Amino acid sequence: MAQQQHTESLWSHLHFDGERVKNYYLNSIGNPNFCVLVAEQDGEIIGGTACGLNQYDFSYNTYVQDIFFYVKPEFRTGSLGIKLYKQVYEWAKEKGACEVYIGYGFGKNNKQMERFYERLGYEHHIDYYRKPVIA
Repeated sequence: MAQQQHTESLWSHLHFDGERVKNYYLNSIGNPNFCVLVAEQDGEIIGGTACGLNQYDFSYNTYVQDIFFYVKPEFRTGSLGIKLYKQVYEWAKEKGACEVYIGYGFGKNNKQMERFYERLGYEHHIDYYRKPVIA
């Protein structure tokens, strides 16, 4: 599923290393600063998310940031994404986090995703800019 997400993302031009992804998630098992949620249907994984608890650079307060979020295309028309994000928010509350940051790396100017996040109570926050390093 991570491979599918990578293929659809703004980082698809970069190499995907499945072993790296596997190790990242294996290292999160049992770590109280990570939350991994998986959605299944008939024994098949159809979506999931991972997020981490982080401290702000300027204080000891914490926030939750998503690391991975993906729902297979054929399951995107239902409420699965909403349910996953609500669980992330509940986990953030349990951890005493001040905020939840979620990102979207699949396109630019995507009004559909903006409406989706706003419907969940999120507001636009930070824009990132990137520049390739050419050796």
